[in-house]
Amino acid sequence: MSETAFILIVDGNFFWAEELATRLRGESHACRTVENAGQALESLHTRRPDVILAEEGSAGAAEDIDLVAELNRLAPDAEVVLLADDHRDQTTPAGPDRSVFATVPRNTPVENLLDIVAAIPTEDQKDGVSIWNNKGALEVSSSGS
Repeated sequence: MSETAFILIVDGNFFWAEELATRLRGESHACRTVENAGQALESLHTRRPDVILAEEGSAGAAEDIDLVAELNRLAPDAEVVLLADDHRDQTTPAGPDRSVFATVPRNTPVENLLDIVAAIPTEDQKDGVSIWNNKGALEVSSSGS
């Protein structure tokens, strides 16, 4: 993203979330950190994010909330990136339903998360842009114009 994005970080590890937010702010993004699904949904009333980085599963487990479904319903233009604790060894792109932009390993280095956020197309770029190659790796390319 060439312009500044507003990024919501949903993670139970406050110190990790704040470190990530500090790094993203250094890349000219605005950030808000929250610790759980309830706080994430509440924060949508103040400002809608462009990107949501959310801890997979545990972020909504305590409140019995399907966080991804609620985020997609309340902030349909935001791209959701899940941080998975299931020891995945690579980033996987969204499925056909497009409810999640990507799922990344929880231990992904902050630099790689910055690259993923930077690769998310803005609203006016979304049509005709693919950021995933046929091996599921991040690769920005235009198909058409």
